[in-house]
Amino acid sequence: MRTLCDLQGHEAGLGRCLGQGGEGAVYSVPMWPRSVAKIYARRPDELTGRKLGAMVELGTEELASFAAWPQGLLLDPRTRKAVGFLMPRVDGHREIHALYGPTARKTAFPDASWAFLLRAARNLAAAFDAVHRHGHVIGDVNEGNVVVSRKATVRLIDCDSFQVTHRGHTYPCRVGVPLFTPPELQGQRLDSVQRTHDHDRFGLAVLVFHLLFVGRQGATLGCPPRGAGPPAPPFAAHRRPRADAGRAAGAGDREGPGGHSPTRASLEGVVR
Repeated sequence: MRTLCDLQGHEAGLGRCLGQGGEGAVYSVPMWPRSVAKIYARRPDELTGRKLGAMVELGTEELASFAAWPQGLLLDPRTRKAVGFLMPRVDGHREIHALYGPTARKTAFPDASWAFLLRAARNLAAAFDAVHRHGHVIGDVNEGNVVVSRKATVRLIDCDSFQVTHRGHTYPCRVGVPLFTPPELQGQRLDSVQRTHDHDRFGLAVLVFHLLFVGRQGATLGCPPRGAGPPAPPFAAHRRPRADAGRAAGAGDREGPGGHSPTRASLEGVVR
């Protein structure tokens, strides 16, 4: 078992690997079962180390309730340099593309209805709004950084790429996926661009469109022939009675997380 330490010098032994990507790997932490550790494949540069420290200081209970926000630095015990960080463990969620992709949805979300999709879209927008109210920018909006549960709750992951400002210094989001990046940022060096909330909202609009139109691009839908009537639902096999769809639009819906209507602006109970 690899052993690291936190800023106070307490040892933190890593458990089994839960997932791995190009940037690093995520491990269980037996002594903190409600947290996991992200360990970078390459030692973070000085700017990344400072940014992670800033994010730990900026963390709040609300952020931790819907985002895998850094909770503490993990250091190499020999060099005392940051090699990763602790974050809340997210279980029972699937990447959002498993919900809007019709093939994957049959397995991952077999009971998904229009009401479910609308509730997930609402919760996604609420999560973005909460990040913005804290003064942060997601930046790297994409289908791999949002996960959804079978209750339509939403969590944001890969938060270490967010743009944050701490003590007057802004740490940029250095990456982005073209599909979710607004036109004015296409082709620019993202590590030198200060993102805005409106840039995030462009990516949010793309994700919501994907949710409601089976992952299609807006430009590919085209216009129906004159007199053709409205398009068919994207998943007619899972269609529920019209009354259920009405409730999902806010007319007395009691199925939302925490018993709240999806139209409430508050995040209370939405992503718990």
